[in-house]
Amino acid sequence: MEHRITDLSATEKKVEFTFPSAELEAKISETLKTFKKMVRLPGFRPGHVPDSLVRSRFKKEIQEETIEHLMKEHLDALIKEQGWQLVGDPHVDGETIETEKESTVQVHLHLLPSFAAPEVDGLEIKAMDIAVTDEEVQQALENLRRSRASLNTIEGTAGSDHYVLGDLFERSGGDEKEKAFGAKLFQPTRPDAVPELLGKKAGDEVSYVKDYPADDSSEHAGRKVHYRIVVREVKEMLLPPLDDAFAGAISKNKTLAELNTMIAENLRAEKETDRVTKQRADVMDQLLARVDIPIPEPLLESEKRGYLRKLAAQLYTQAVDIQKVDWEKLGKDYEPRAVRNLQSMLLLKKLADTWNIQVTDEELLNHIREDCRRRGQDYTKIMKKYREEDLLDDVRMDLRMSRTWDALFEKIGGAGPKA
Repeated sequence: MEHRITDLSATEKKVEFTFPSAELEAKISETLKTFKKMVRLPGFRPGHVPDSLVRSRFKKEIQEETIEHLMKEHLDALIKEQGWQLVGDPHVDGETIETEKESTVQVHLHLLPSFAAPEVDGLEIKAMDIAVTDEEVQQALENLRRSRASLNTIEGTAGSDHYVLGDLFERSGGDEKEKAFGAKLFQPTRPDAVPELLGKKAGDEVSYVKDYPADDSSEHAGRKVHYRIVVREVKEMLLPPLDDAFAGAISKNKTLAELNTMIAENLRAEKETDRVTKQRADVMDQLLARVDIPIPEPLLESEKRGYLRKLAAQLYTQAVDIQKVDWEKLGKDYEPRAVRNLQSMLLLKKLADTWNIQVTDEELLNHIREDCRRRGQDYTKIMKKYREEDLLDDVRMDLRMSRTWDALFEKIGGAGPKA
């Protein structure tokens, strides 16, 4: 057997295997023996169907299985010899072989790109302030108050701080009949609300028109919709007092001072997470500028499909008609981000390999146990779920990548608190 390798691109190769007739005949004979044991034909005992009849009746199937065996034997050896990492399954072009003469089988392969880990000298980590101000704490506290507020019906007209309970009606395009949606709660000055409600009182009626852009995700895309609201009630928000009773309702047994401290700590943790995310993204941009990482087409398509599946699930929960979504355009728009995500993943794995960053079984289990303790979860149940859903390798990879980020920041010389 001889082979010839042709580079079609940085991540795609064509391999031509040329098999002498003697080798082909020997492999076909082996396949024939397997088929004879399985073939059941009228007039013949199992395993005693003549070879010539089996060959003629199952010629295509015998050839396909013979080629599969040849590829398994020779292609696997070549992949190991070359150190290739396949993406997807090899594609065999043509599956016709002749035993009377030598035959050539062509195989197309998509491979993970081969590249050297870039140097990290000279990389910079931008400093970010994660201090929490008193104003931010008070705003968060005010948001909590509003989440626990009640609405009280009042006499008079709707002001900027009021809410309006009204019956909503809709008529789209040339429709003659209105569609009733029942009672809805509106806030006149909210960004997506109805300013026409300002100054209205119970019993009043307002009408307005909204033009939806052609690329809107709703069923009204590209249409003009007429709305009508009949006001039922005007309401004002009653905020609870800021005292220890309020704090205890938000977080059990907390005083107002303790609640303020807890809010400050939570805000700082959020800022810290944001800091790490932004710094990692910036460092990755610097690294990617130092190395060329071509992405195999099957890997890119898989990344795009995963993104579109998640997006479809989100839109479905929002009652969006997914049949009207231009999925091809969304996939194309996502492509640059998909390429960067894949390049980042491959680069981080390359650094982990270069620096020999590994996660032992003991380290993995200790990590899961500590994570369960921190989250208040049952370790035994979580481990059972991970094993049943085959997720342990994913957890190991996440931990390995996290350690690689830590090592990278330490090498740059600016490692801050870890995420």
